[in-house]
Amino acid sequence: MPGRSAVWWVKVGEKDRLDEAIDVLRTYPEDAPPIRLVPYWGRGALKVAILLREHFYSEVDAGRQLEQLSEGTAARATVLSSWGENVVFFSDPYVKPRR
Repeated sequence: MPGRSAVWWVKVGEKDRLDEAIDVLRTYPEDAPPIRLVPYWGRGALKVAILLREHFYSEVDAGRQLEQLSEGTAARATVLSSWGENVVFFSDPYVKPRR
């Protein structure tokens, strides 16, 4: 996004429906790093990205956090630095969430 600092996220999943993403929140382990949902419209469809709550200002830091995840979660997780073109967010992934 123009005017934004370089930011990286750790995406632990993605769902096509909001109710499926909420189910992930309900069953997510309490001892795991906190997550948040970022609904967005991209490539002609609604998606809900499931991200670690914090974003990172270096790819190395994001990668370190990914390595800290449980084996099952880490196997599905990716480091994300770009959302592609023409993406419309319904929740701003650049905002630092409250704790």
